[in-house]
Amino acid sequence: MRWERGVVPDGAAQRALAALFEVGEDARARTSWPHWLPTTQAAGLSQPWDEAGTLEALAEVAERVNVDRREFLALIGPELLLPIYTWRVNPGPWLLYRAHGQQVSAGLVDEIERLISVRRHMDDEHGGGTLLDMLHSDLRFVASMLKHGRYRADVGKRLYSAAAELSRLAGWAAFDSGRHAAAQQYYFAGMRAASAIGDHALAVNIVGFLGIQAYSTGRLNDSIQLMDVATAESRKTPAIEVFSATADWSYVM
Repeated sequence: MRWERGVVPDGAAQRALAALFEVGEDARARTSWPHWLPTTQAAGLSQPWDEAGTLEALAEVAERVNVDRREFLALIGPELLLPIYTWRVNPGPWLLYRAHGQQVSAGLVDEIERLISVRRHMDDEHGGGTLLDMLHSDLRFVASMLKHGRYRADVGKRLYSAAAELSRLAGWAAFDSGRHAAAQQYYFAGMRAASAIGDHALAVNIVGFLGIQAYSTGRLNDSIQLMDVATAESRKTPAIEVFSATADWSYVM
């Protein structure tokens, strides 16, 4: 098709394509052409598990995931487990500073961290599903800062931490609203960001959430393998840090 060769359709053609693929106006407004087009390829999984790959994966997830694509299917079996084992052999940390772009100040990161605290409270009070659009917008902002900003290593570490936590919260919100493929993509983005700063506890926590999601959707074999990984990796991490993800497992097994 012409757009696959770089041609951008005019507004009328894009509206016709959106109607054909049943993509709503609100979904189109969240992202730019051609990222709202239907696709079966999950966002943020094809990039290398390193610093450059993490920046690209976060940007792709922030650009593409929060669009309602009927063709999106949750990963199962080997497709689901491959990123987990890739993480296990590439746990990070990686380079955390950038020398080019617009300066990202510590004060701005202070505000981002306060916002995340507010989002957690909102999730506690009102449930995750209603917060997904806000969390996605927050993640998109932080991902842009990471990819295009200039920052010292200490600021970069806090930005990656923010991206990891926003991805985790967005994954839970997507899961809570029944958007399981989107939840997985947010979770994997969060694991990448956590790995960038060597936050093994948060990455293990996210593996636990993936295991609970697999169990809740009837994929018992996947859930057992994921929770086995979380249990094994948690031995490298203070137990209190991973308890929130694994505690519920004792009730369902």
